Amino acid sequence: MLRNIASTLLLSTEESSVRRASEFAFQTNNDRQSRSCQLKVKVPQDSEIGFSCVSFSIFSGSCKTEFLEVNYKVNGKKTRTKYCEDDIPQDMEIPATKLSLRYKRKDLKANQYSGGFVCVAYSV
Repeated sequence: MLRNIASTLLLSTEESSVRRASEFAFQTNNDRQSRSCQLKVKVPQDSEIGFSCVSFSIFSGSCKTEFLEVNYKVNGKKTRTKYCEDDIPQDMEIPATKLSLRYKRKDLKANQYSGGFVCVAYSV
């Protein structure tokens, strides 16, 4: 589950520890409490980053309330994509060695619901 942390994760096919794995799954919890965190993913120079979400059902009322932001740079050009409401991340292979993910959710009211998400980043 994502918590209020900022960390860097190195994905490598050569080792199998948690900080050095060929893939890493991450998810939110669905407790309606505010959350804010950032995760940085790095793969070896001869690799690319794969990213997919096997489940994505966050609060659909407002992008200000809950979102997942995906950031990376290819050939010096920055790409920032915010997924919220009904915008669901598609499976992608990113021709970059670094990926930054930022997740934010404000407190949800008793009548508001977030199904959360489960996503995977992996070395390609």
